[in-house]
Amino acid sequence: MYQLSPNVPRFGLLVNQKAGRFAALGRTRLERLLARMNVAAHAPIVYCEGETLAQRALELAQSGVDAVAIYGGDGSARSVIEALRHTDIPVLPLPGGTLNRLCHRVHGHAHLKPILAKLDQARPIWLSGGRANEHLFLVAAGFGPWMAFERVREVARHGGVRAGLGALRDVRHTLFDGELALQGRLSHADIIVAAPGAVDGAFGLGDRNTAIAADHGLEVVAARLG
Repeated sequence: MYQLSPNVPRFGLLVNQKAGRFAALGRTRLERLLARMNVAAHAPIVYCEGETLAQRALELAQSGVDAVAIYGGDGSARSVIEALRHTDIPVLPLPGGTLNRLCHRVHGHAHLKPILAKLDQARPIWLSGGRANEHLFLVAAGFGPWMAFERVREVARHGGVRAGLGALRDVRHTLFDGELALQGRLSHADIIVAAPGAVDGAFGLGDRNTAIAADHGLEVVAARLG
């Protein structure tokens, strides 16, 4: 049995109801887990969806909490971090998404109960990231027509299979449009991926999986498909 220490700082907990793991776990099972760990005594729990995460995060920050936790995926955590970037409120990512690579980067794993059980040992840390145009990324960023499949996934998540198939039909019209080129390089590419540390580590691939825990600059990889 895990139980939160009385020394845990007061934090607010945001739950993205559209996140992948929340859909699989369900609200009832999540609430039972949080109740067993006595989370409610430490944290007001706010259920919301992706488009309202930023506003709810700001409201929690203004309520006087010491930190804001987000149970969702990497995109959910990024939205909350963006919303609170001008405050001194740290953000705690909790594994509620599909890949949860930011949790691996921060905690070394993506298991909810051990993370919560050790909150009394938590300390704020700084993470390096990147920015593509106006968009912040803390795990990885991809560029090129093939990245349109990311939009298909999001459409299917919010609108169901039928909507996802419609988005997939639209993708085929632009999938092979144009090429990308890295500034200062002659080679062209169909897709470019950038990540703090190592691209392989950002996606948990190969023997560089642990590289995501450390910051070693920004790695950029270009590839041709086909």
